[in-house]
Amino acid sequence: MSIQAGAGVSALKRVQVAAQLEREGEMLKKLALVLALLLTVGMTACEREGPAERTGEEIDEAAEEAGEALEEAGEETREE
Repeated sequence: MSIQAGAGVSALKRVQVAAQLEREGEMLKKLALVLALLLTVGMTACEREGPAERTGEEIDEAAEEAGEALEEAGEETREE
């Protein structure tokens, strides 16, 4: 193999490596975009209240109101 042929192979190798690195970089960008999208969708889904959560809040409010009513009844009993 002559020096010129060796230089040509070396240059070809560098071009191939550069092309592969560019493809890998593009793939990493796409992967980062997909991950960011999934995180955004996941966070949005966490913000929504489901029916069970709404029911739980209603139960909490009812229990709190019942507690306040008992407290008021106890105070009225003491006053009499």
